[in-house]
Amino acid sequence: MKTILSIFLQIILLNTFSFAEIIHVPTDIDSIQGGIDLAIDGDTVLVDVGTYYENIDFNGKNITVGSLFLITNDKSYIYKTVIDGNQYKNVVYFDGTIDSTAVLCGFTITNGLGYGFCEIGCRYDGGGITCNKSNPTLSNLRITKNIAPRGGGIYLESSNPKLINVTITENEADVGGGIYFGRTDLQFYKGSDSKPEFSSTNRCNIYSNYAPHGLDLFSENDTLTIEVLVDTFTVLIPDSTYAYPLNKFTFDIMNATVTNLSNNYANIPTKLLLNQNYPNPFNPSTSIEFTLPKSEFMTLKVFNILGKEVATLVSNKLNQGNHTYQFDGKNLASGIYYYQIIAGEYTEVKKMVLMK
Repeated sequence: MKTILSIFLQIILLNTFSFAEIIHVPTDIDSIQGGIDLAIDGDTVLVDVGTYYENIDFNGKNITVGSLFLITNDKSYIYKTVIDGNQYKNVVYFDGTIDSTAVLCGFTITNGLGYGFCEIGCRYDGGGITCNKSNPTLSNLRITKNIAPRGGGIYLESSNPKLINVTITENEADVGGGIYFGRTDLQFYKGSDSKPEFSSTNRCNIYSNYAPHGLDLFSENDTLTIEVLVDTFTVLIPDSTYAYPLNKFTFDIMNATVTNLSNNYANIPTKLLLNQNYPNPFNPSTSIEFTLPKSEFMTLKVFNILGKEVATLVSNKLNQGNHTYQFDGKNLASGIYYYQIIAGEYTEVKKMVLMK
């Protein structure tokens, strides 16, 4: 009797755990996030053609979210199935217990906007995809036209994702236009370095991204060197303009989009660009960088949270190009400060945090 009961229980358990569910979007539910919310580990959220204005969070689930590319292997579905972040926040977020069985496959990821720093110093970076202490599989994706303080395309914090045929292009950041590699570095917790696994057979493409520090790649790893295996990179032999700092990377590049390019390449824009200060938070000094599309008179000033001016860094005519100024807060109290640039009819303000 005990043997029969044991076999019966095993059959129940097998039936419970061996059948993964496929949730169809928009047939079963009208949003990708809705499908994720319904899913449990092992399930698949299968997304039909269309543009989905969403900011999705895997919520720590090891599930597959894929376009029809997943079942057809037709690469046109990568372009036909778009997740648009609507410039609200990062488009896709992975956190916590996620491993390589969490899969994002067959989408264009675009129009994401990383938040930068909150008032207490926490980070919300990554325009397209953010991985926070997680190791998902990113496969057959096109990540383009996203913006963030760090990691315009992808932001990695103590994360080791698998990258398979991922194209990262035309993203923008203050640090790491294409990918930012970093680790959790808090007073009470030090995380591991980030080291993604680039596929050697289905290679990625990383090119034509923009950032003042690391046009395509930026590493803040402590010790680990990142092995970059790609089909196409911006240049065949990168220098620190494209990957910063250069000694944190090794490269295996098959093709390049640009040849005979001087080290002065900086994608000077058609309008003024004011970058997020770096580092931020800072103690006691930080760098503020901006790019002028033409020579003109401009001012760069710093204000405290009450709106009182505490420093004038620039007040004269500057030439076209990139400019960097240091702000020293050694005589100021910890807190939130704002820096404002005025050039012709252009005015912009950004926030920075002094933490002593």
